Amino acid sequence: MDQRQRSPGGAPSAAATAATPNADKPTVLEGVMSNIFDGLTDKDEQVRQAMQQAIVKILETHPLRATLILTDYRAKNAKLSEQTVSMILDCIHRVVAADTPLPTAANEKLIALALEELTRSVDQHVPLIQNPSLHILVCIGRGDDCNLVVEALQAHSGPSNTVPHFMLMQCLGQLAMANTAGLVPHIKTILARCLPHLGGIKQDHVKLAYAYAIGRFSEALMEHGTNTPTGETKAAANCATEISVAYDVLFNQWLHSREPKVCMEILQALSSMYPLLPSDRILDQAPRLVPQILTLYRRSVDRNAVTQFLCSVLKTNLLMHAQVLDGVVDGLITHLFDLVCVYPDYEKPQTVKGHYEVLRCFHLLAGNYAAKIMDTLLIHLRNNSERERIKSLLILTHLLNSCAVHIESRLQALIECLKQLILAERSVKMKLTLLKTIVALAQKSLIRDKEFVWFVVRHSCKYSKISQEHGTLEEHATLVLSCENTLFMLASTVGTLDELLKRELLNYFLLLDYTDICGNLAKCLASLFAKSPHIEYDIADDEDQQSSPAVAGGETAAGAAEDRGAVVKRGKVIVPSAESIYARCLALLGNQLCIKRASNILSFLKYYHPQLNPALEELWNRRISDMLLHINKPQAYLQQLQDFLLETNEFLGTRDEQFPQRLAIKLGDQMYLYPMQLPHSEWQLPDLSAERGMLLQSVALTLCQVTDVACIHTKIDLIVTTARQERLDKHIKHAEYERRIEPCARALGYIARQHLAHVIKKLSELAQMGGRKHSTGFFSNLHFIKDTHKELENYKSNLLVVKAFGRIMDEADPLQSLQHLDDTMLNFLMIQLAGHKDQTIMSAILQTLLSICNQLIVTKEQLPAPLKHRKQIMETVFSIPIESPFHDLPLLPTILKLGTDFIRIGGSDSSECVDGSIIFEIACKNFFGCARQLKMKFDSQEEDEHNSFLAKHLNESLPQLNALVRAIVELDPSPSTLDLIIGILECWMRDKNSEVRICASHVLNNTLEVYIKSMKIGGCEAPSKFNQTGQMLGKIVPRCIDSNGTVRQVSVDILQKTLEIACIYETLTIASIDSSAEWLKEIESIKEHIITDEPKQIYNLAGDIAKIIAQRISSFQYLQFCFSLTISLNHSQLSHNSKKCYTHFITPK
Repeated sequence: MDQRQRSPGGAPSAAATAATPNADKPTVLEGVMSNIFDGLTDKDEQVRQAMQQAIVKILETHPLRATLILTDYRAKNAKLSEQTVSMILDCIHRVVAADTPLPTAANEKLIALALEELTRSVDQHVPLIQNPSLHILVCIGRGDDCNLVVEALQAHSGPSNTVPHFMLMQCLGQLAMANTAGLVPHIKTILARCLPHLGGIKQDHVKLAYAYAIGRFSEALMEHGTNTPTGETKAAANCATEISVAYDVLFNQWLHSREPKVCMEILQALSSMYPLLPSDRILDQAPRLVPQILTLYRRSVDRNAVTQFLCSVLKTNLLMHAQVLDGVVDGLITHLFDLVCVYPDYEKPQTVKGHYEVLRCFHLLAGNYAAKIMDTLLIHLRNNSERERIKSLLILTHLLNSCAVHIESRLQALIECLKQLILAERSVKMKLTLLKTIVALAQKSLIRDKEFVWFVVRHSCKYSKISQEHGTLEEHATLVLSCENTLFMLASTVGTLDELLKRELLNYFLLLDYTDICGNLAKCLASLFAKSPHIEYDIADDEDQQSSPAVAGGETAAGAAEDRGAVVKRGKVIVPSAESIYARCLALLGNQLCIKRASNILSFLKYYHPQLNPALEELWNRRISDMLLHINKPQAYLQQLQDFLLETNEFLGTRDEQFPQRLAIKLGDQMYLYPMQLPHSEWQLPDLSAERGMLLQSVALTLCQVTDVACIHTKIDLIVTTARQERLDKHIKHAEYERRIEPCARALGYIARQHLAHVIKKLSELAQMGGRKHSTGFFSNLHFIKDTHKELENYKSNLLVVKAFGRIMDEADPLQSLQHLDDTMLNFLMIQLAGHKDQTIMSAILQTLLSICNQLIVTKEQLPAPLKHRKQIMETVFSIPIESPFHDLPLLPTILKLGTDFIRIGGSDSSECVDGSIIFEIACKNFFGCARQLKMKFDSQEEDEHNSFLAKHLNESLPQLNALVRAIVELDPSPSTLDLIIGILECWMRDKNSEVRICASHVLNNTLEVYIKSMKIGGCEAPSKFNQTGQMLGKIVPRCIDSNGTVRQVSVDILQKTLEIACIYETLTIASIDSSAEWLKEIESIKEHIITDEPKQIYNLAGDIAKIIAQRISSFQYLQFCFSLTISLNHSQLSHNSKKCYTHFITPK
């Protein structure tokens, strides 16, 4: 497609003309375009759009010829439909709106066409045609051919005694905005042509167009005057007379129209015209004009337009003469105050625009009448009406943001009033408005009082119970979020508040009421200390000294004021000590659920370290980075936190020997920040059990580096007292109480790392107290009288002793802890285990015994002396009944693990030796007795839940039962041990319940696997033959054709291992590594297919198993096999199809 080629004059170039035959091309193009124009009437919208695109392309490629053809077509077809004409005009608009301009000759034709369509309708507005025509003229006038458009518009205006068409004025108005420089020279002429007819215009739509045009002319004149170089005559001065005449007509005649749209357009035009009036007229009319404008608010006129006009009047007059409004300013301020929108709807632009226009009026007046405005605001701030107070704050905020320099001298009284409002206000809307004012004051560096900081911090907290009398739930949430964001904004951007915020936020950080927002406080403090790690201790005023940060809000701030001596004083400013802040951070970091808070606190500590010791930078940077990496992994994070604490204490302890002791004291003193029973508060307080537990553990870890005995005893007493103060009554389950005191037990274990004797002594005292009978009188034998409180206290003491002793065994040096394991403590544990039916304390005792066994196993070489009373302990443990309804089943995994550990401890004393066979028999009775209760179908939801409970704990117990078997076999890997285990499992493998048979098969399979790895081959002690082969195979074959597929598969595996054991004894080779053992491959294939439920396939696989057995065992073993198989057949509950399979095993040999 050819590009446009034009001569400098705009006509087609000679080359282009020569290249195109004059006779053909226009004729072809005319025919094509005629067909395209006809296609615009097609019913299909897609066809019409394609035709429009074609017209646009042709106009772009052949602008002059296409324009001639188009205008001729329109002239010949005067009765085209409006829709068709609109589409043609739209195509032209697309072309002229493009970046590439058209030739002037083409523009002349298009201007004429657009003007004809623009003015075709004389009295009515036809948007479908007139709007695109207007846009065509404006687009052409925006370029170099502006004069052509303006001259054409003026020429089309008709004789001087007629009113120019209203759309011509609309077009000129838009052109004034599109090409100000091009139209300004013509404005005087246009106005001179229009002014004589203004008074006679009656139609509203004509007034609307003329007002719009005159308003845009005025804006163009002002813009042109602003950009006119100094020394040149401004066009506005030349047009002042015409503008003044037009102003009189619009203000005195047209403004009385009842049509709101017309009035709005007239007011907007007057706003633009007013600054262009002669100066003497402006100054003379101002005192009378302002009241006239104010009366317009009483009419049904658009308020935004009235306010816009008022702004223009005020701005113009105040620039000319400062005192010109003295006579009307009082009434003006009062009226404007009433116009302020209390709750502007920011989703409605017109409402917001009007709101800010009113505030702009105050801004204009503030330059000369700041005192009057501030006095008015002060009066309304003391008013009882909430709406009046909100209006005052909105005006004050706007003035602070726009012209603070004018009102600074009168701000002090307002600031004092704001302090009172901060304490007294209850409405959420009022608080939100106050917040905006505080932000404005802060940005202008006008805040020096801590009350404002308190307001922002206090309302970052959530109410414990929201009162909807003062605001909706959404408004309360908005206030909290706004205060959080504002506080961070003040900390990160307003540099003049840094030192005040540092001191105040550090104090709030140590208050109980602010615990819920400590994450945001830490975030703000991190930003503050990142800018400057030091605190400037300015001297406070006497008044400031008398009020603490929390006094402004009235909450309980005694903790921060006292801080148990943990404050640093410089002059009269009180700031918490670095050790107190560090202690608070350690406790708050212990809550793993508050990940965001923890990361903010870690960031804060990273920048706060110079306050504690500048040398910590390298250590803390490394450690804090590690903690941030593991913050989503609870176990790893807690371990990192403990390492962080220990390394910090060790690092600082080498530089200051007293630091660990001081830190321990600080940590202990902060217990009041984490009460067990949260106090009644207006503000929301989170559950603090995790933080309290971390605080106690921090105390314990710190005590490891403390040598002062009194301090150690004090902190041990603190931990014990805390545990005993935890609530326990009929409403709290014992398991919940155990969870609550777990941090206390863990803390005592940490202390035992260095101060084992002190902890053991305290636990011994508690054990004696818990086991002592409190009354021996007559009434103590009357069972209907119970001292429940004393029983609960004893229970709490006993449980703490048990759990703490277990933790000591886990944490302390094994060699030292076992030396303190005397008969007193063991007897205490046995008495508690035998005398309690409570599952919680029984589980704790078992865990403690498990910890003792672990220590004994670890130190078996260093301390050969075994545990005393092992047999008695084991009998007590395995006498715990696991019976229906199986409430104690959760204890079974621990019991089994204890049995395993006691077997592994061993010992030379035969009287104290533990018989593994007895333990295994009891364990199987407990385990499989419970497994018998498992069901496949349930009659009720309760049965389903009970079955799930049994399955869960049996699944946890099965690995421990396998571990017990492993320990028994490894202790004596002989055929007699194997016989013993198989004898115990045999009856369970024949049980009616398939779940029992599955578990028993797995245990036997695991037994054989361990036996293969542990058995002794060769030598004098090891047997040369495995005489149990036939007997074992006879017992296991019935299970290979069991009704349950899993039992069959595991039993085939057992059969394979049995044959492997026989092979090892007889050939001293391991069959599984013999590549030539074809029978192993056959068994693997059988295991893969035995899971099927097809009776015929099972029958065939049984034949394959029989062949393998016949090939692998001797005649003597085969006799034992048949005998054992016959006995098994008599005892087994098998189907008829299963019994048919037995013929395979009798006939082969």
